[in-house]
Amino acid sequence: MVKKIWEIYKIQLFVSLTLVIALIATNIINRPTYNALIILGVFFGTFFLDLDYVVYAYFLDPEKSFSKTLRGFVEHKDLSGALNHIYYNKKEVKEKTLNSVLFQIVLAGAALFVVSSTSSFFVKALVLSTFANSIYKMAIYYFDGKADQWFWSLKKTPSENGILIYGVIMFMILVYSVTLF
Repeated sequence: MVKKIWEIYKIQLFVSLTLVIALIATNIINRPTYNALIILGVFFGTFFLDLDYVVYAYFLDPEKSFSKTLRGFVEHKDLSGALNHIYYNKKEVKEKTLNSVLFQIVLAGAALFVVSSTSSFFVKALVLSTFANSIYKMAIYYFDGKADQWFWSLKKTPSENGILIYGVIMFMILVYSVTLF
């Protein structure tokens, strides 16, 4: 199961590892407990956006075959099978709520709010990791020529220059949030 997770999430785990290094490096208080909370938060944030498929299977369209199969894997506590099913059938789910421009904008605001508050290191790391992986997934959608699926909630997909400017702004918000950490 670990090999399969590594195959599916290797780039996202590298994004998260980079974030862990940056957060621990910018953390003035060097205590093992805080570092462990940061590592756990970033790890869980790596997989947070995939909850979109669970939301779809249980709430948005529970009658689709994708949803029924995923619920079967979850009911039998077969995490590996569920991840495989999501990975190989993710194209069946077109309108994702967590993998979209609207949720990413909410994440950007949440990242700025949470890192400037007195929230725990776990929550801060979770939000920043989810935001960083959201930026990565947006880039994947863009380079695969599927930007319209990322921006599905807007009336019109932005131009290529608009998407690039938007991506740079999101990345700058991430970098600024990391410096506030």
